[in-house]
Amino acid sequence: MRDVMPLLAQIETTTCCVGECSFCPHAAVTQGRPVLMPMDTFVRVLQRIKEAGTFETVYLFGNGDPFCDVRLPQLVQLVPQKLRVVLYTTLGMRLTHEMRMVAARCSVILSAAELSAERQRVRAENMQQVVVSAVHAIEPMKPLGQMLAKEIGAPLWVFPKYNWLGKVDAPGAVPQGRCRRPLHDMYVLTDGTVTLCCMDGAGEHARGNLLNESVAEIWAKATTQQYGTELRATLPGCNVCTCSGESV
Repeated sequence: MRDVMPLLAQIETTTCCVGECSFCPHAAVTQGRPVLMPMDTFVRVLQRIKEAGTFETVYLFGNGDPFCDVRLPQLVQLVPQKLRVVLYTTLGMRLTHEMRMVAARCSVILSAAELSAERQRVRAENMQQVVVSAVHAIEPMKPLGQMLAKEIGAPLWVFPKYNWLGKVDAPGAVPQGRCRRPLHDMYVLTDGTVTLCCMDGAGEHARGNLLNESVAEIWAKATTQQYGTELRATLPGCNVCTCSGESV
């Protein structure tokens, strides 16, 4: 497994989010971290990504909406042109001209999130100004997702309600087999911590920090490699997670 390196980087540039979603443990998992990733940390993370030479896609989101980060145009400009950039958003924030322009370079995925009445109105306005590649909806929000997808003519992807490594109540058992995410995807929190996966938003299963370690060094660790060789039921974090994770 030591020749496996990540293809996708998910960078949490901010923990801010305007969503009010009952299925997301936002307050619990973001506590104690910087609201904004410091710019020097972001530059360092990008340097590590370029050094690794294996990445194809950069997602600028984590436990926050990238459009809540007023630096977004600058951040996207810093990402190497050869990398695909994806923004995952509620579109519940008022977008500046610069934000709309930077979205044109990126793939924008709209979350069928629960928003206040005012932010629902803002989302409707923004949907007419930004090209949305797809709409994501957790199963309980499927009706909203269907409505949004129909309005903008985008495909709808529906997912089960996951338990975020035990942070919320959700039906389902721990899937069998192994999960591809811990080895093929890299999740970076606002302080530079590389955590287990997107379900580990609190960083409870941190594997290193890109401020003082390279991607290759983190991926060479035995604690990282075991996620590619051992069954989920035996692994910390994975042993309580109901996310399918595209198990193999």
